[in-house]
Amino acid sequence: MKFHDKELKDLEITLNLADGSEMTCGVFASFDVSGKTYFALQPLTPDKKPDTTQGLMLYRVEEDAEKNPVVVYIEDDNEFAAVAQEFQKLMAIR
Repeated sequence: MKFHDKELKDLEITLNLADGSEMTCGVFASFDVSGKTYFALQPLTPDKKPDTTQGLMLYRVEEDAEKNPVVVYIEDDNEFAAVAQEFQKLMAIR
């Protein structure tokens, strides 16, 4: 699957966490809800493999000037609930 001509499997997203640390994630899935794009992110181990001991995280995706994905924390509870529900539907058909 691609996101603007970039293979999702090749994307790495670095999250800046509240405690000041960083977490590198891969894109597990990309999907749309109400005209917006979302990523399900999976943390990566130090050797860049999916860390299956940690859960997936849902983020809204926007673009920077070069059309690179920029993930945005979903602050609105209603938006998050709708995104989580859609993601659960997608996982059920996989």
